[in-house]
Amino acid sequence: MVDIENRKNHNRALKKALQDIETSVAQAQNDADLVAAINLLKGFPTPVKFDNRPAHILSIPLLIISLCAIYFGSQDPEIEIMLIVGSIVGTITLISYLWVIFSRRMSLTDLSDTIQAKTILFDNNLQDVPTGAKLAAKRLGNSFNDFQRGNHLREIKRTLKGHYDGQEHSFDYRHYHFHYVNKRLETYTTTVNGKTQVRTRTVYDHFDRFSLIIPFKFARDIAIVQDRNKHRGIFWETASIDFNKKFGVYAKTEEIAAKFLSPKIIIEIQKLEAFHSNLNLEFNQKGDLCLSFSNGDILRAIRHHGLDEPTAFIEEIKGHTQLGKLDTTLNIVHTLMKYSDNNFTDYTDAGKKAP
Repeated sequence: MVDIENRKNHNRALKKALQDIETSVAQAQNDADLVAAINLLKGFPTPVKFDNRPAHILSIPLLIISLCAIYFGSQDPEIEIMLIVGSIVGTITLISYLWVIFSRRMSLTDLSDTIQAKTILFDNNLQDVPTGAKLAAKRLGNSFNDFQRGNHLREIKRTLKGHYDGQEHSFDYRHYHFHYVNKRLETYTTTVNGKTQVRTRTVYDHFDRFSLIIPFKFARDIAIVQDRNKHRGIFWETASIDFNKKFGVYAKTEEIAAKFLSPKIIIEIQKLEAFHSNLNLEFNQKGDLCLSFSNGDILRAIRHHGLDEPTAFIEEIKGHTQLGKLDTTLNIVHTLMKYSDNNFTDYTDAGKKAP
């Protein structure tokens, strides 16, 4: 009995420690704060985990009794009630047992993911920005066709701001997670009592796109798209057959398209296409670039350790978490600026912030 009580005390202490860590992580301002939060697990045996033996001790006898009741109840119709009770008790016990084990394991995993997400922002100079959801989507839709998607709902789920310093150009940028919903009617058939009926139902299709919006002083009124969405203008083809198969080009004039899409620019855009799916580059009238795509992995990194290994996790947090896909994308945008800064008049103010 004393051993079981010690195990319960361990679980209570670990649960309390995780709650304190979660509170500290929410208030963290840098990696040092995250390390201090993880250090709250100091003193717990490694690997850090809940002791599930009390759950085993409680659940296994109940499951055995339930199986016996089900067996004997199925053999004799006069005690069929045992079958029903055994089935109910067994099902509840099994579900409760699995829920306890899974929720305990996920509490460590989810909090480890939250800590990693925080250190990714700190290490890459990214900051969350309050998002106006539907109003933000409407504002962006007034500037870019890419946000004019969805006939039922349009919203910005998250906004991050960052800064890029290059050898020749530096710029602020914003990362947007755009969610939209299409509403449609769908017909289907049902058969009741041998009669076939045609019915309709409302279906909501959910989609996500991700965008980097960057001041781009050297191009405007041109869209290079794989996923066309209300893009207008003169359709223009490059001399590259392979490029034309993958992208459609729409510009205000042929001169704009011809000046911007030099062979070097085409090569760089093709490099971008290797990292993103359904890639669009839309330069609006103000000279802002909306680089959008459907893959949501640009801010993800592999986590090698977690709270179950606090010492190793601390060392991982102290290191630099690199976002290779984001860095590569921004580097290519910088190269686009470098190769196009003589093609157009600089018509925007230097140091302009991303919208």
